[in-house]
Amino acid sequence: MTKLSWNKLLTTGRIGTNSDEDARNAFQRDFDRIIFSSAFKRLQSKTQVFPLPEADFIHTRMTHSLEAGCVGRSLGYLVWKKLNENAIDIGSSTWTDFEGAVSAACLCHDIGNPPFGHSGETAIAEYFLKHRTDFMSLEGITDDNFKDFLYFDGNAMGFNILTHTLVNRSSRPGGMGLTAGVIAAFIKYPWFSSEAPLKKGKFSCFRNDEIYFKDAMTSCGLAEESKILRHPLSFLVEASDDICYKIMDLEDAYRLGIIPFFQLEELFMSTIGTSSSPSNYRLIIDEKEKAAYLRAKTISVLIDQLSDCFIENYNEIMDGTYSKALTSVIPCSDALSVIQKIEIDKVYSFRKVIEIETAGFEVIHGLLEVFIDAILNNSHRSKKIRKLIPASYMYSDDERIDRYMDILYIIRYIAGMTDKFAIETFRTMRGITLPSY
Repeated sequence: MTKLSWNKLLTTGRIGTNSDEDARNAFQRDFDRIIFSSAFKRLQSKTQVFPLPEADFIHTRMTHSLEAGCVGRSLGYLVWKKLNENAIDIGSSTWTDFEGAVSAACLCHDIGNPPFGHSGETAIAEYFLKHRTDFMSLEGITDDNFKDFLYFDGNAMGFNILTHTLVNRSSRPGGMGLTAGVIAAFIKYPWFSSEAPLKKGKFSCFRNDEIYFKDAMTSCGLAEESKILRHPLSFLVEASDDICYKIMDLEDAYRLGIIPFFQLEELFMSTIGTSSSPSNYRLIIDEKEKAAYLRAKTISVLIDQLSDCFIENYNEIMDGTYSKALTSVIPCSDALSVIQKIEIDKVYSFRKVIEIETAGFEVIHGLLEVFIDAILNNSHRSKKIRKLIPASYMYSDDERIDRYMDILYIIRYIAGMTDKFAIETFRTMRGITLPSY
């Protein structure tokens, strides 16, 4: 195949309708649209790893996303710089295009994640697996589109949030109206749920959003007859996320007393190697400041290695044959694997994490049961519950398309909840607590 073109990959054409330009470039406008959106603001009260943190220094989905955006910006710029240094043709694309597109895609990479972290995704999928027989008899539910629920993925929910305008909210199509370049860079798994069983259960687009998926990928020159290619910058978005969650989860674990400082120091030093400055490090007295210094140095080393890795694998990335995560092939990949193993053994298995994630299963299952039952039935109770669902997430009887869309909207409503709001709603629906009069 012909290699991908950067002029197409960084197209500024928008999903939905275009609008007049202003002083910002197209990708800066995307970044601003995302950061001012209500969906992004709700990430402040969504779990990263340590659910419902009481300490203000522990990461939420929002702080993780902001940090991933910063890393992505640096990584995008460094890749642009090294492409130029190697005299590689990037068309008319500028450094602001590269860093802007990557940082915007990083900023929204978790925007579709439900409450309670990744366990929330699993909870939604398991609910539909448990009740599969009941749903398959409903109007509009097919073996194909039911996989959207059966393999529920926050990536696909994120794509829906970015590109799909809710009913009764606006007649302007295209969701946030982001550029095709940023939308395509956001897509980590360029396939539908029908392929999820063969792809570790992962996918990035619901069947209902196929038109916008194909629009974005075609605009960027990524749509071939037999398959859809991955946007080259999506590898940088993935790498930015990998860096931030692996490094920052470790620092959070240290601050919560789950791992001792000497272990954090040893792990970060194994990544930094000779790039650290011993004289500067010795000047730092406070242990937490030492941890912050080591974390910053570690991220800097990883960004440099990842940009080199992108250049080294450039031809395969640009012809669509490259498939590995960049973090798995850089010189520090073994050190990152050690960090990840420790996080699996000590951090993600921390008792409080497991307890609240387990409770999250009950909350999400309970909310799905209550709200889906309300839209499928016409009992007195169901009518009352429907009045509690925002109009943006419900079709009127004359607008209704089918039950697939009804259920998808309820999932989007629940997935958009913060951890606290989900818990409060669950308690109210169950009669555990009552609102004050």
